[in-house]
Amino acid sequence: MVVITGGGTGGHFYPAISLAESIRKDGIKVHYIGSTQGVEQTLIKEFMIPYDLLDIKPYSMKNLVKNALETIKAYKVVSRVKPSVIVGFGGYVMVPVIISSLLKKVPFILHEQNVVPGRANKMFSKWASKITTGFKETDKPFSNSRAIYTGTPIREEFYSVSKEEVLKDYGFIGGKPVILVLGGSKGSRFLNKIAGEVLPILLSNNDFYAIHLTGKDDYEEIVSICNNHKLSTRWKVHPFLHEIWNAIACSNVVLTRGGGSVLAELARFRVKAIVVPYPYAINDHQYYNGKSYIRDYGGFLLRETECEVVELEKKILNLLEFNSNGSKLPEKDEATETLKGILKQYL
Repeated sequence: MVVITGGGTGGHFYPAISLAESIRKDGIKVHYIGSTQGVEQTLIKEFMIPYDLLDIKPYSMKNLVKNALETIKAYKVVSRVKPSVIVGFGGYVMVPVIISSLLKKVPFILHEQNVVPGRANKMFSKWASKITTGFKETDKPFSNSRAIYTGTPIREEFYSVSKEEVLKDYGFIGGKPVILVLGGSKGSRFLNKIAGEVLPILLSNNDFYAIHLTGKDDYEEIVSICNNHKLSTRWKVHPFLHEIWNAIACSNVVLTRGGGSVLAELARFRVKAIVVPYPYAINDHQYYNGKSYIRDYGGFLLRETECEVVELEKKILNLLEFNSNGSKLPEKDEATETLKGILKQYL
């Protein structure tokens, strides 16, 4: 039995559930522990994996008693399912589960999706059996021999998607370039605003297509802008897209934030990106993620203050002009396979 925990955002949840699905298909029992406050509250129901959700809050003095009670609940879950090993993918919800792991003397493995480690992973790293990382640079902050680069797990659908079928389903014909705007699982107000200005210019002056994931808050506004410019056949707007592999597979350039998990998904297709890191991310980790991605796969790294409409238009056109990178795409998710190999040492 393996317990997998991590959530709050798609960046923590999707790598966790990707590994969970893969080991379940290998015949290994798995149990997921997430948060009632995160995206997993609704998304976990789509997967055939047993789970518990903790009502965990950000750690502060006012939440101390509440989180202590949830830690007791986490301890009871771990006691009930009796895992041989626990894997943590970050987020507040991981903390009570790893505390339970320490109390029960169950070995645990941490996975860090970002170049700069998160607080929970840094806090528990000295007791971890292994620390696995999504970026090669991430082992340096941990500075011990238990840190190993694996990459970040992504869902198996990323390796079975047909670009041709997706383009056909969208009605995108003639091999014309596709621009993807991707603000993370909850959307990005800043990216939506700038894309709402630059996409009408790009699509009106060029024979391009666009896919735009807005999040729920800005969806109606972006649809209205799209319709006002009579671009609805070439500018596909979604509040959220579970089948994100479809959008990424058919994209030539992506305008995105710098979350580690979404960059791992883009890396599957070696898509050139314009990464605009969220300026309030802890330790500016999205900037360093983006810097690593651009170095390996190409594109531009822009601060929000550098992201103006005219400049963004030029950079998108530049990337589309020199789009082909000629590199061979991976045929399977090496990150998941490597993590499973590590896990099996504890089963």
